[in-house]
Order: sequence, then C-alpha cells, then structure tokens
Amino acid sequence: MPRSQEDPLSKRPVRRHDIDWLRVIALLLLIFYHAAFVFNSEGAIRYRASLDWLDPVMSMLNVWRIPILFVISGMSLRFAMERRNWKRLWQDRTLRLMLPYYFGWFVLNRITSLFIAMHRGSAEPAPPDAGHLWFLNNLFVYFALLSPLLWYLKKHPNNSLFRCLRRIYRYRLGLLVMALPLVLEAIVLNLEAGQYKDYLDPAHGWLLGGGMFLTGFIFASLRDDYWQALPRLRWIALALAFGLYLTRMTLLDLGPLTALESYCWILALFGFASRHLNRPSKPLRYLSSAVYPVYIVHLPLQIALSWYLVQFQLPLNLALVLLLAGVFGGSFALYEIIRRVKWIRPLFGMKLTQDKHQ
Repeated sequence: MPRSQEDPLSKRPVRRHDIDWLRVIALLLLIFYHAAFVFNSEGAIRYRASLDWLDPVMSMLNVWRIPILFVISGMSLRFAMERRNWKRLWQDRTLRLMLPYYFGWFVLNRITSLFIAMHRGSAEPAPPDAGHLWFLNNLFVYFALLSPLLWYLKKHPNNSLFRCLRRIYRYRLGLLVMALPLVLEAIVLNLEAGQYKDYLDPAHGWLLGGGMFLTGFIFASLRDDYWQALPRLRWIALALAFGLYLTRMTLLDLGPLTALESYCWILALFGFASRHLNRPSKPLRYLSSAVYPVYIVHLPLQIALSWYLVQFQLPLNLALVLLLAGVFGGSFALYEIIRRVKWIRPLFGMKLTQDKHQ
C-alpha cells in the first residue's frame, strides 16, 4: 500500500493517494489497451477490420504502460517495508503474487485458450500459459533476487548512492539522471523503437522491468527529496515525452531514446499526480481494492466477449464501445462476487477478510 514519509506527530507512514490513483489509472488503461488489440492486426482474436485511429494512441501508451507499473510496484514494496518485517513481506508477496499467478495459469487462462481455439477453428486449444499474469511472476522474481540489496538500502538510508542522488535532485533536471541506466540498456541491446515495447523479450523485458522496479524503490526511499523535485519537472518532462513521441511517429526511429521518452512520460504522470491527486476519496478506496482482481479476470472475460462480438457485422467504433462496456462492467461485477466469497479472495490477490470500507 503506497505510503511515504512518516507523520512527525503520529509516527505512522503517510499514505500517498496519488500512487494509488496512478496504479488504478495504469491498470485500467492496460485493460483498454488489451481491448484495442481486437481492432488491431496483433490481436489473438481480431475483428473484421482495424481502427486506424487507435494506432497512435496505442503507440503512445505502449512505451510506458508496463514500465510505470514496475515503478509503482517498487514504490509499494518500499512503503510496505515500513509496516512489515522480512518474514511477513515474504508471506505477503508469495500469497498475493504467486497464488493468483498459478491460479490464473491453470484455471483462468484455460478459458482464454478455449475461446482463441474456437476463433481459429482449432480442434484442440493450445496449452494454457501465464498470459497477462506474467507480470506477477516477474515482480516476485525481482523481489526474491533483490531482497538483500533492498533490505540494505532500507537499513542504510544515508548510503553513498542516496546521498549522491539527493544532491542531484536539488537541480531542476536532476530526476532525469535516473533515465541514464535505461538508455544504456537500450544501447547495449541495440534496441529499435519497435523492440522497446517487447516486454516479454528474455533479455530486454527482464532488465527493463528490474530497472524500473529498482527505480521505484529508490524514489520511495528518498521520500521528500523525490516528492519535492517532481512538481518542478512535470511540465518539462511532459514536453520532452511528447516531443520524442512526435519525432518517433513522424520522422525517425529514436532507438535507445525511446527509453528516455518512456521515462519522461512516467515522470510527467507522477509529477501531475503528486500535485492534483494526493487526496483520499471514496471512489479511490473502492477502485484501489477492486483493480487487482479486475486486472486478473479481465482478459479471459475480454477474450470470451470478443469471440462473441466478432460474429456480428457491427460498426467498428460501436463494437469497441460495446466490448469496453462489457469488459469493464463484467470485470467489476465479478469483483463484487469475488470480494464477498471468503475462500476465493486469495486466488485474486485479496486478503481473506474485507476492509471496513468495502
């Protein structure tokens, strides 16, 4: 749960509502992105034609939609370390990540495989795999492998790396220094812009995700040095991100500079969220509880609805609206069932008992 510096009066971590909002927004955009694939040549189930206006939107989202989730996950882990010892962290991460991961692999994604096989006219569905839940496995691996380093950084907040970053963050463009390892990774792997979005690539996907996860952990560890630097850079980061995006779309392949574009989108989003979204609300409390199980169930539901929808000759934009309404409405309806049945809650990343606000 996203929290930041301690309240000097209560000595309890202060919750970062902006990070809650960003997690919700990023995951809901991911659901939109998956639905848009039905009207794109890359979808597992494809409609009869493509929606051309979706291409620039998806291209803009593609370079940061997954990296921002890794950054938020790294932050969330650092906030959780304020409230849990290492044993409880291992228990929590194992149950909340790996139980839904394997349940999705062996149960939910069988539904996905079945409908894709019917769409393609295959006699036998392909063996189910992790599908969209690969992200959960990556998070657990990062947590497991980086545990000694993360614990050291938590126990030694005045280490030389953090001292150096605190000095750099005093400059208006200081936060951009964290983009250097990301650009270097893209240079070493000689990535083109189109390859940067391949988050399942064995080398690039793991390195990028791990780098973003560690970046988020560092941001949350630096607390006010990070939060105070964000608003100063938000407009610059937005201008850089949009300029790099337009260049990539209209002029040339930016190659490794796509990493800088991705990072600038993320900085801009964090900057504007810190200024405008860091406040509690009833919708946020509900969405924060719902978004993880909604993320888990949305893709099997989307594939099933897509299989049914492509059998009709509907106008493309109407078909997209109907699909989105069905996926969002159906996913939240399933969440309302899941949260009321105690024994299935852990299968969808939820605690056994409901929070008071639910």
